[in-house]
Amino acid sequence: MLLLLLFLHSWSFFFWLSSALFVFYLIYYGATGNYERIYHMFTMAFLFVCFEMIAGVMQLFTSLLADDNRSKLKYFRFAPFYMLFYWMINAITIVTTFIPAVKTILCYGSGVWVSPERTAKKTEES
Repeated sequence: MLLLLLFLHSWSFFFWLSSALFVFYLIYYGATGNYERIYHMFTMAFLFVCFEMIAGVMQLFTSLLADDNRSKLKYFRFAPFYMLFYWMINAITIVTTFIPAVKTILCYGSGVWVSPERTAKKTEES
């Protein structure tokens, strides 16, 4: 089970590790004046992001066509922003909750939801 969890979430760790390395090398090459490497880094990063966005746009376009007889196609222009921010937030969530999830799988943590105490709202009578 732990191996499956590591395999399924490895992309999140790779994303944040590669982002940290990108920032490190960006600062390093900027400090040493190696601007050609900075240009190459940004060029390659934009290239890979473009491939990712093309694949994601094709997936979303297909799903919007199939969903509810094309009535949601008007949301297509916001699709790239949705993909970009949703995938980043998802990666942040996976990385920050990985240790508690491993503890729960190994029976050292708690995976039980405790509902907050509910209070009755006062209603104004008109």
